[in-house]
Amino acid sequence: MRTGFEGGRVYGGRIAPVWMLTSREFYGSGSKGMRRAKQMALRDDWANAAIEWKSLSKSEKKRIARKATYNMAVAAEMMGDYNMALEWARRAADRMGSKKANSYIYVLKGRMADIDRLNNQLAPADTTAK
Repeated sequence: MRTGFEGGRVYGGRIAPVWMLTSREFYGSGSKGMRRAKQMALRDDWANAAIEWKSLSKSEKKRIARKATYNMAVAAEMMGDYNMALEWARRAADRMGSKKANSYIYVLKGRMADIDRLNNQLAPADTTAK
């Protein structure tokens, strides 16, 4: 009975939407601006953290710019703009040489595929018979 229940639970998780907890890491050190933006993000103020990080992404200090560019990808995802998140992650990987961003690109693509699948599952059924 327990095996049947577990099999049904696993199968149901594949075909029906389920809530999942996930976490994202971002940089919070390197300058006063990075620490300030980190505090904003921890307070769930992603919009203002993104303003700070966007400014820091243009820093002449390459290390700060790389971290801030990566953080912009995380902020965009947290605000629900997955295409922008992917754009910032690619910028961090390609232009800034962020190794962490390379992995994050795959995470974002997987997340976007999950959202597409969810939208298809929740789409109203076509009730017109042909």
